[in-house]
Amino acid sequence: SRSRLHSVSLQLVTEADVIALVEKAEDLWAQVETLRKEANDLSLQAESLGMEAETSAAGAMSSLQESISEEKLAEANEAQNP
Repeated sequence: SRSRLHSVSLQLVTEADVIALVEKAEDLWAQVETLRKEANDLSLQAESLGMEAETSAAGAMSSLQESISEEKLAEANEAQNP
């Protein structure tokens, strides 16, 4: 049986190629760090806004409960059913 030679494409990598790839990797890591910081900041902001919304909702509920007393409900029933 005859062995067949396959064409093999070799690409040489120069020192300049390696330096360029390392610099690109460093730039990408810097971007990742920036995006992580932004994500963390946004997460903290969302948590803070969520707490503010919870406090506001609790205040609104308390105010609503104070404005609707049993006496006022009785008065409203009496007004509807004289």
